[in-house]
Amino acid sequence: MCMTKFGRWLTKGVLLIVLWGATGSLYAQTDYKILSVKFEGNEKLKSQALKEQMNTRANSLKDKALFWKRKPRFSTFTFRSDIDRLQKYYQQNGYLNATLVPELGRNNERKTLQITIRIDEGIPVLIDSVKLALTDNSKLSRLIDSCKTVILTRTGEIFKDESVSGSTVIIEKALSDVGYPFTSVNHKLSLTPDTAKVNITYNIVTGPETTFGSTNIHSDSHVPESYIRNQLKYREGELYSKALLEKTQQKLFDTDLFQYVVVRSLRDSMSNGKLPVIIQMKEKPRWSIETGVGYGSADNFRVSAEITRRQFLGGARKLVLKAKHSRFFPISAELKFIQPAIILEKTNLIVNPFFIKEEELSYHVERLGGNITFQHEFSENNIGYLSWSTENNKLSYLLEGNEKKWEEISYNKAGITVGGTISNTDNLLEPTRGQLVNAYFSWFGPGFKTRYHYIKFEADARKYFHIDDQWTLATKLKIGVMQPVQGDTVTPIADRFLLGGQLSLRGWGHNSIGASEYVDTVVGGNSMLELGTELRYPIWDIFSGVLFAEAGNVWTDSFYFDLSDLYCDFGIGVRIKTPIGPIRFDYATPVFNGGFNGIFIVSIGQAF
Repeated sequence: MCMTKFGRWLTKGVLLIVLWGATGSLYAQTDYKILSVKFEGNEKLKSQALKEQMNTRANSLKDKALFWKRKPRFSTFTFRSDIDRLQKYYQQNGYLNATLVPELGRNNERKTLQITIRIDEGIPVLIDSVKLALTDNSKLSRLIDSCKTVILTRTGEIFKDESVSGSTVIIEKALSDVGYPFTSVNHKLSLTPDTAKVNITYNIVTGPETTFGSTNIHSDSHVPESYIRNQLKYREGELYSKALLEKTQQKLFDTDLFQYVVVRSLRDSMSNGKLPVIIQMKEKPRWSIETGVGYGSADNFRVSAEITRRQFLGGARKLVLKAKHSRFFPISAELKFIQPAIILEKTNLIVNPFFIKEEELSYHVERLGGNITFQHEFSENNIGYLSWSTENNKLSYLLEGNEKKWEEISYNKAGITVGGTISNTDNLLEPTRGQLVNAYFSWFGPGFKTRYHYIKFEADARKYFHIDDQWTLATKLKIGVMQPVQGDTVTPIADRFLLGGQLSLRGWGHNSIGASEYVDTVVGGNSMLELGTELRYPIWDIFSGVLFAEAGNVWTDSFYFDLSDLYCDFGIGVRIKTPIGPIRFDYATPVFNGGFNGIFIVSIGQAF
């Protein structure tokens, strides 16, 4: 790389003498087994990163558990290459004068080696200045100046090869997005060894200004070509932009009509300043069926099916039929019609009739209704929606009291809901960094002779802290409030808040925490608060562990929260990593109230 030649001669001779002295006597002894490889003195570069540069390795913890697996054999040639590679790695990260001294702890009787590499990292090379030199296009000087704020090499920071190459890519892309796809960037380094500082100059040649040429579509699709062309983010004759090609490719893929989409320019076919574009795609089947079978300790056996019809009524419209069965939802069926790009490009219209039968400890309800939703994607992970819903509920509920008596009622309800999701987590299934917030506000009352009039607000905030290699601290805060309005004094039983279960307070059973004072009667409340924290740590290979603690409660009154009246639990768990998310085994027990009465949970996916 660009800096490895500087300073190499300062350590090469000494390194070879030390290395030959340390390994020379082992040259013919190829049957020595490696017990361990460790580093001492490395402060800036982590040991794990250094080990990844080496082919000389000891058995991992996983391999050691497999006692029948043979220990790796030592190779003098491989080890010398590893030391040279480590030296280059340090130079690439700005430590030109780092020295590495290997020590081989031998047990001649057992023919084993314990390898220690002692490192003196030395003083890093710092960036003294950064210059962007545009040689043939002065009208782009303002854009070039703006690149200085986004490139990875900055004055005062440690020089790294990857920062220089990354900055080159950033500059080329910035110019490619404004009509100069043939831009080339070369860098020049000027090192001052006495001060351990380097000056970097990026020499930029833009090439000719370029516009979009014709677009050729190669596809086996039955989707009309006119529809595909309507998705293009660029037009022939416009100034060329690589970013517009990327947006076009993403937009076509997001229609869910194609298995793959490739949009690229034909750089070798440029003519008269116009660059033609080719689009290659393969259509997804119009009909698809997905099924699932699972088991959870709370909802027991569960099964689901989803049938999708793409290009329903043409274009990117979809019709989706979903059905599922579990212990608490014996019947759940919904039909979803999705019309993309309604009014605005990233706004979808969703029409969703449904029938749901729900069975809780203190009530059973059948919901027949539907909703109309406008959903807008503000960015990749930030979504907002506005929905109007109406439904008829047939409710059977257990009256509060020591005698079990059931009451049956039927009522209509309709309401408007606005909500959204904001997320910047690094992983959907197993986040280790970032935060996620889900929130909604509903007003039930308008239309169709609604029996209940009330407002409901709920927010769920989660924050993930990356501690160290595969260690994560996950936290959760959930709060909810319901309030009768327009003269009403009660809220519907089937919509009130409940806590407990595999995704809530795990020390208690499913939805077993309510606001009732009677045994065996769980009535939801109008105020809810839940707190949770979970430490996730590696165990071995695909196995990881968790320690967690949770607290929360539900109260009858609206806008009432009593922090001295919380249910608490703690527990331990094991996760097994799979392509569809972690398989979760948790053991949780109540503390402070409820006594120690553990609950074992089996499920898929993190609790939060």
